[in-house]
Amino acid sequence: MGGEFCYLATLMDRFSRRIIGWNLAEHMTEDLVLPVLHTAIKERQLRPGLIHHTDRGGQYASTKYRAILRRAEIEVLTGWPRTSLGMSG
Repeated sequence: MGGEFCYLATLMDRFSRRIIGWNLAEHMTEDLVLPVLHTAIKERQLRPGLIHHTDRGGQYASTKYRAILRRAEIEVLTGWPRTSLGMSG
C-alpha cells in the first residue's frame, strides 16, 4: 500500500478461530468486504443455521452484502452480544 493508511477486513470462523477470508484496501466500503465474504462462502461448506456477526459498519449493511448473505441463508447479527449487566463482553 506504499506506506499509506489502509483497512484490513477479516472473516473468522468463531468455532475454529481461523481466519477464512481477508482483504486489504485503502478504503472502508463494501468493495473491501465483499471479496472476503465471497471467499469465505466459496471455501467453506455452509450449514443451515449459520450466523454472521458484524459490527454496525455501513459496509456490512450494504444491499449487496446483505443480499449475498440472504441467498446463502446466513442469519445476520449486528453489534456485540450484551451481558446481563447491559455491557458488551
